[in-house]
Amino acid sequence: MWLMWFRGLGCVDLGRVLVSLSVGLLAFLSTGSVVWAIGVLDCGWPLLGCWVLVLACARVCLGMACAMFAFSCCLLGLLWKLQSWLQLPNGNWELVKIVSTSGKESVVSLPEGKVRKVKSESLISANPDILDGVDDLMQLSYLNGPAVLYNLQYRYKQDTTYTKAGPVLVASNPFKKVPLYGNDYIEAYKNKSIESPHVYAITDTAIREMTRGAFCV
Repeated sequence: MWLMWFRGLGCVDLGRVLVSLSVGLLAFLSTGSVVWAIGVLDCGWPLLGCWVLVLACARVCLGMACAMFAFSCCLLGLLWKLQSWLQLPNGNWELVKIVSTSGKESVVSLPEGKVRKVKSESLISANPDILDGVDDLMQLSYLNGPAVLYNLQYRYKQDTTYTKAGPVLVASNPFKKVPLYGNDYIEAYKNKSIESPHVYAITDTAIREMTRGAFCV
């Protein structure tokens, strides 16, 4: 029940919930430290009291910073929630924005400006724009079918034909020559001066592991 309430606020994962709860605890401890520091000062121990007061103020500042961070996460979660994937009758996925939600239905805005009422359960969460084109699919906040296809298409349009999915390499055929091969690239991946996904990187890692005897042939 509490988790669903947090999700309604835009805190879309348990990590943000824990951050929000920890802020309250930290604020409580910080307030207690300030009160205790004032008590030490009143007892006639000025040096110790000053040090305790400084530490207490530092904890208060840290608590405020954590509170701002938690608020930003929740606000960002709300923004993420406004963007979703909708499967059209022709089978294609369209990125839509949620205008409003009432009960089991939602009103969404299509890219061309049209507004449509759909079932809320037919909407699939979409990733924020900042994650467009990430080189590892595991970095996506929402790892679903349309999100994966969109990310691969985004990278494909930039002539970036290789994408990682954890330890797996996903390759897309560019159907044209792309400047991603040659001795210079081989040396670059061998020397680890390039970290982007590539078949050369997979090959170099495999050879190193085989040399160490990690693989049994």
